[in-house]
Amino acid sequence: MMKQIILSILTLLFVAGCGAKTEPAPTSIPLDSPVGVTSYCQNIPIFMGEMGFNQPALSTSLPDYVGAALVDLDGAGNALDVYQHPSWDDAGYLGPITRDANGNLYVSPVPKVSLDLNPLEEQNKIYRIDTVTGEMVEFLDVEGLRPLTASNPFGVIGLTYDCDTNSLYAATLAGSTASEEVGRIVRIDLDTGQPAATLDNMDVIGLGVFNGLTGKRLYYGSARSSDIYSIPLDEQGDFVGESRLEFSLVALEGGGDEKARRISFTRDSMMTITAIDFTYSLHSAIGDEPQTHYKLRYLPDDTWGIVEVSRK
Repeated sequence: MMKQIILSILTLLFVAGCGAKTEPAPTSIPLDSPVGVTSYCQNIPIFMGEMGFNQPALSTSLPDYVGAALVDLDGAGNALDVYQHPSWDDAGYLGPITRDANGNLYVSPVPKVSLDLNPLEEQNKIYRIDTVTGEMVEFLDVEGLRPLTASNPFGVIGLTYDCDTNSLYAATLAGSTASEEVGRIVRIDLDTGQPAATLDNMDVIGLGVFNGLTGKRLYYGSARSSDIYSIPLDEQGDFVGESRLEFSLVALEGGGDEKARRISFTRDSMMTITAIDFTYSLHSAIGDEPQTHYKLRYLPDDTWGIVEVSRK
């Protein structure tokens, strides 16, 4: 049963087997590279390598644990051990996770049960888990266009990192209502630790950066529809030009009217989307609902073609 739980609802940042064969990461990807992922520089946290775990996997959805937890898995996916740093539950329940070139982790709170452990005033914060010590501390309080309310308790709900520009992108839903879309996407310059650019009046969950034939683009999934969009980025990682609609999940063969919770890319130019039936209430708590997985391939005409759809 634990194996099924781990494989079905665990929100894994990565699995790193000690001594396992891994594809060597390229040393760099130029900004004018025609096609490529932008996560090539992300490193495993130093503290994780010192744990002695066989295959450590970081989760924010492990049953009976609030916050983040590090799970040791065997080759069959069974949980062998669980470790939780004393600071990892300080911000209540957590949602999205990403990491930078030094192995520092970035996470944000997401209310999953109630607001008791996730008070409204804390939901727009991003926390940093130090690559050496493993301690989680507040990194940045993202400014929304409007304050959070009990009718929409979600703040920062999406995170992704771009190696080329050392940028952290965060999406917040703060202040949006059933009739007003006032969320924003923020680019945070990790060289300064400060916000550098914003896209306003859009509600977004999943985020991902990809270098395509026409340049670098930030891909994002609407929190209000099954639409996937992208917007060009310049050499600093700032937003330039106009957003374009890439496709809608519901229009894909085998697709459904879900929202893109997570967008990621692989080195063979594949896009993976994890989608959920998200609403703006606690009843659609991120990480605890059924998920649909979409796999798409990047095509020579700068579009994406569906490969497969699976549900679990």
